[in-house]
Amino acid sequence: MSESQDLSVKPEEPLSADTQENGSANPSGNQSDNQLPNEKKMAQLTFDDFDNIKRVENAPDMSSHSLGLRRSKRVPQQKSKQDVADIMEQEAEAEAARKRKAQSTAKAKARARERERERYRAKVAAMKKNEASGNPPVKKPANGTAASSPAPENQEPPLTNSNWSPNMPLLSSDFKTHHSVISRLKNPNMKPVIYAGDVMKIMGFVNKFYQFFDGDLLNLSFQNFEVGLDLYPGGPVGEVAGIYDETKQRTLLYQDYLPIKDVVSSQDKMNLLFLTLLKLTFSQSKSGELQKTHQPLINLDQMKAQKKPFTMLIRQLRSSARTWGYPKEWRTNDVSKEQFFMPKSKLFENDEIEEPVDPKMSEILTPNIYQWHHHEPIPLEEDPLQLSELERDGILALKPRDRIILLRVMVDWCGSQSPRIRNEIYHLSHTKRDPSFGVQTQHAPRHLVEGSAVTYAQFRKLCSIVQSRYEIRSKKKHVKKQLSNGKKEDLSIKLKILEEIKQILKDMPKEERDQAMVNLYEKWEKLFEGELPDNPLSNPFEDEVYKLRQQEFFIGRVPHIGDFYLPRLHAYPDEGIINTYVNLRNLKSMHAKCANGEIDSLALFEKNGQVMSTQFKVLYHDTISLIRDTAQGLPTLGKTYWYEMCHDTRTLKEFLDFLDCKIVVSENQSKDLQSTEASESGPQQEESKDESKDESKDESKDESKDESKDESKDESKDESKDESKNGLKDGPKNEPKNEPKNEPKNESKNESKSELKDEKGKSTSVINKNPLPKESRFNPARNKLRFLKDYLSEMYDILRVFENLREQYGDTKPSQRLLRRSQRRNISYGFDSEAEEADVDMGEEYVDEEKNTEYDDDDDDDDDALEYEDDNQDVDEGAVRSTRKRGRPGRPPKHTRSVRRNTRRH
Repeated sequence: MSESQDLSVKPEEPLSADTQENGSANPSGNQSDNQLPNEKKMAQLTFDDFDNIKRVENAPDMSSHSLGLRRSKRVPQQKSKQDVADIMEQEAEAEAARKRKAQSTAKAKARARERERERYRAKVAAMKKNEASGNPPVKKPANGTAASSPAPENQEPPLTNSNWSPNMPLLSSDFKTHHSVISRLKNPNMKPVIYAGDVMKIMGFVNKFYQFFDGDLLNLSFQNFEVGLDLYPGGPVGEVAGIYDETKQRTLLYQDYLPIKDVVSSQDKMNLLFLTLLKLTFSQSKSGELQKTHQPLINLDQMKAQKKPFTMLIRQLRSSARTWGYPKEWRTNDVSKEQFFMPKSKLFENDEIEEPVDPKMSEILTPNIYQWHHHEPIPLEEDPLQLSELERDGILALKPRDRIILLRVMVDWCGSQSPRIRNEIYHLSHTKRDPSFGVQTQHAPRHLVEGSAVTYAQFRKLCSIVQSRYEIRSKKKHVKKQLSNGKKEDLSIKLKILEEIKQILKDMPKEERDQAMVNLYEKWEKLFEGELPDNPLSNPFEDEVYKLRQQEFFIGRVPHIGDFYLPRLHAYPDEGIINTYVNLRNLKSMHAKCANGEIDSLALFEKNGQVMSTQFKVLYHDTISLIRDTAQGLPTLGKTYWYEMCHDTRTLKEFLDFLDCKIVVSENQSKDLQSTEASESGPQQEESKDESKDESKDESKDESKDESKDESKDESKDESKDESKNGLKDGPKNEPKNEPKNEPKNESKNESKSELKDEKGKSTSVINKNPLPKESRFNPARNKLRFLKDYLSEMYDILRVFENLREQYGDTKPSQRLLRRSQRRNISYGFDSEAEEADVDMGEEYVDEEKNTEYDDDDDDDDDALEYEDDNQDVDEGAVRSTRKRGRPGRPPKHTRSVRRNTRRH
């Protein structure tokens, strides 16, 4: 056992410097000399060791204060260590301080009461003085409370409470409780177009990533897709074999009433689009590398120069397509809907019946392991990608319906597999800021969603708020001091601009003041810098923040009806080119110039107006039915949600007149119906089965009032007249008559007849002129239809100029030499011009006989299809040679003249 040690510390003796390692004092200083310096005594204490430990009554104070160290005043001293006298003295001082504070508080309250009594006496004296002078007393507010104090004068009004951007989100919740009725928009020009969504998707892809596509693809119109892919609107499933003409008693195709040159040109453009998508899908690019300039992957001349441009790319596509995923149309659908949601097979023969571990999460313990049905890709024998002609003829080797499906799925594959497109999408989706309304699925320009009047009102409101901010900021003391010292030059410049604006708007009437604020947009735009990134009147297509989710073709959303689109390319051209995708101010200015003739077809031709689509279509999308079917889990494949409303300026004029009928509320609507209208109301009731009770009641009333007796008589007379004329009557005289170049005159009428005949063969009305119901819930729909009509009325003059450009110049490339020659010789480049009859059309593009042998083989077939046409327009080759000079731009080579004589029959 180790020796016992005395661990106590005696206060009367000084501390010894000799201590053991455990801190206890060493009784003798000599013992430490006998121990090694690094030796440690390892032993366990026993009860005997505690016998020699002495108990100390008063332990010494080992604190820093007792040792002479400075003690912080912030650390309170424990009361147990203080003297009783000190504690009593501190409590007395605290009590005296409380008494002094209470006395001062009482004196302050007394002074406040005295001041209140003085103010009351002064107020009463002032009231008596006013009564004596005859002035009426000031009335209190109706609620009896005092008027709220105004906001502090030095507080600037915020700008983050509202959306000031030039775009507005398009939310599906807008149609949450709405129900659409297609018959409300029934008119002779309305045709179902099942492939419209696919075409718009492809056009939107080309529009957003235009830097990879050739210039010949940047002005594609909706009609180019229809002609190039051989798609026809108006069929029950969106695809028909042609257009039946009652006068000729046969079906017409595009090549029957369109120039063969246009048909071949559209087909070449579709093949060029397909080849560009293939190259873009299998292209290589570094991570994060962006293409900021317009560098197309391939152009039309390069495609024609290659012997087999599709072979290698089609083989790569076949090896990867099934891995990427086939579209629904190219998958098997042998299983019914009920069987599809049932398990195909199960792993164990008997299901395991046990209570789940968590009753709220029953899926944790499944009774069995199931295998479910899948829509497998179609067999290789039926796979369109396995056609051998696809490598030689391109997309034209497929059936018309498979052509648009392949282009649509190529856009999907390109967006997910192309490194270049992925880099662009990453760049556009990872911007430094988000839109002020958040990241929504899609959005559109504000003036198309809310109307131009609301957009101008929002801009004026923003101007007033920004003016208040600058005025309040300039009155602050530190700002005044900085301005006086010349430290805020930008603010000083903005204040001078604001003062100029105030001087201009001073003493102006309200009507002129509102317009003057818009006219001073350039000055206001300088004041907006640093306050907010954009404003309601800025260009909605300029900022890259909105580019990825922008709906460029959107023109209106109408409650209880749906959305309207005007697909035209392209929205992001170079500067200095006439374009309709601009801000509201420039669009209004362009409309005014086109209306007064300042901008005509020649001006468009000089300023490269052909970079945009010269043709157009107004499409109606039944978004309400699509959202409802999707929410209810109903299949949408094969259903028609897209409809064509007009396809040229003549039909656009008719559509504007039709919108007038829907906007005006008729006060006297007949309640009587004809027997022919009963058959029409039957299918209508079947279409609106899913509507609510209130909606069905309203719609039944509206459809029962669909046409009065007088209207039906007038329509029957008009229809008989139209039937005798074998087509619709022409539009205004001052409009271009380009209908034969787009579609046959009797196409829409014949289709409307075929769709609007009952079983007995009696013709019903072809147009629903009844306005929207009178209920207040349809007032927003009337307002939105009015906005749509105003916009299309302004676009009418612009679109008419583009149509004239196509008729007069065709596909001619603009050049100063060609312009001088055309003005000197007064030559028109249209299809109906005298120059075309003389076969001296200088500005058309021709098919090269050597590079396009596949089209030359079909010349005989084209002649057979055109035997009913007049052949008097052929001219002698010698006369043509005498009128042409070698080397002129736009002139065809010699070996293409024979092709031209066979294809230029009308």
